Amino acid sequence: MFGYKRKSKRLDFRLELQVTREAHLLFKVIDERYKQNKSMIFTTNVEKEDWADYLGDPISTAAILDRIFHHSVQIEVRGYGNFHVM
Repeated sequence: MFGYKRKSKRLDFRLELQVTREAHLLFKVIDERYKQNKSMIFTTNVEKEDWADYLGDPISTAAILDRIFHHSVQIEVRGYGNFHVM
């Protein structure tokens, strides 16, 4: 049982590093497009205040959101239930 817990902690640490690395890579892509003044389109079902938890890295998340929302036009669509295009 003890070995399983140690292995679990090690796995958690690796997953945390992977999520942090992915958040940083996302930042690099967004930052490069931001510097070149290129368009970006994002769709998400994650609320703005939940992005830091979702991406796992509050510092990269703050920088990402700063660049996304600086010159943005935001369209928020709220609906009920599932919508399917037929």
